[in-house]
Amino acid sequence: MYNEAMKKIILAFLSIAFAICILGFSGCLRSENEFIGRAEIQSVVDAAANFDSARYVITNLQTGEVQEIFSFYYKEDKTQIWLDEKEFYNEATGVTESSYQYYDGVNVTDSDGNAAAATYNRDEPYSMSTGVLLFFLPDLVASGTSTVTDDGFTVYTQEYDMERLHEKTNAMAGAVSFKTTYLFDTDGEFLAMTEHIAYENKDPSDYQIEIIDINNVTAVSP
Repeated sequence: MYNEAMKKIILAFLSIAFAICILGFSGCLRSENEFIGRAEIQSVVDAAANFDSARYVITNLQTGEVQEIFSFYYKEDKTQIWLDEKEFYNEATGVTESSYQYYDGVNVTDSDGNAAAATYNRDEPYSMSTGVLLFFLPDLVASGTSTVTDDGFTVYTQEYDMERLHEKTNAMAGAVSFKTTYLFDTDGEFLAMTEHIAYENKDPSDYQIEIIDINNVTAVSP
């Protein structure tokens, strides 16, 4: 189910990033592991960590359906407001279902009626608003290449070192390859990224992530 698949991928990314920083591995994501496109992608990730607001649109490339939209913005008092909306196919019922989590500045509520007090602000933002959804861990990249499309767009592709990836987390158990691409237009502006995970005993995972409405979101509600 998509909800659980993406959750595992995000948790895997966070656990790896935490391990790298806490253990001092390669200088907390700032290693000497240079490859084509590293500087360009890092610039996008750094910028995303400082957005005033944005929407992340996650599309399942195998179905062409948007399956998650994460939106956030900051109020004048630096409180963060966010909404995470999901669509996923429930294999048990055979229907597409919707769910959400919403932070109103005081509580995180969800579509099941649950509520829990929380604090998210400029100093302690929700992890999904910090660029983590761009899935960039340069220390664990085995190789990087670039190609230019017929339209003159540049595509940077990273293949990850699966042995080292599995050493850092078991959240991608069964994965045999992890590849990401980042698309830039002719002016060098970031357009979208994709991630592809191939598994040993199940269908691959293919998603595209776009960032829209950068610094233009002023309200969200479920």
